[in-house]
Amino acid sequence: MAVVIHIYSTKIRTSDGLRYEAQAHAHSRGDGRWEAWLQFEPVDQGAPALATDIETTQSSEAAVRTWSDGLESTYLQGAFERAYTLSR
Repeated sequence: MAVVIHIYSTKIRTSDGLRYEAQAHAHSRGDGRWEAWLQFEPVDQGAPALATDIETTQSSEAAVRTWSDGLESTYLQGAFERAYTLSR
């Protein structure tokens, strides 16, 4: 089951003006390690939710939280571009 690890205050804005909220999500694997990805939830109605592939694998939930706490807005923008490309 996926857990929301972090909700970022940075909003991503597309070239056509749509806004997205960036969130880090994660789940535990069968071997005890955790996989995390970024999900982008639309702030504006009518926009689709987007998600990246797995961005990191960590040894624990605490390690995923540390990873997510360190992400800068530049990383989030790049991840949004990856998620947008995946959705096409």
